[in-house]
Amino acid sequence: MESHEFGQRLRAWRCQLNLTQGELAERAMVPRTVISAYERGHSSPTMGTAAKLAAGLGLEGMGDLFGPTPTETAEAVSERSARRGGEVAS
Repeated sequence: MESHEFGQRLRAWRCQLNLTQGELAERAMVPRTVISAYERGHSSPTMGTAAKLAAGLGLEGMGDLFGPTPTETAEAVSERSARRGGEVAS
């Protein structure tokens, strides 16, 4: 994953949870400036920092940080349903 892609994903999760960079920094125990750098695509986290960020976001694991946000998942399901004529897959 490219730095800018990770940054976009991190910001999406953070905003989805209505957290400021400062609040996430406190929860994840990393400097706010580091979160800012990630979100601007200036750098990528180490595995250890990614794990801290995932924990700070309340995710079950660091893999969730790299996957779709709940909003992205809901949008995908909605689009799929619309393409199928409104049927919801079970």
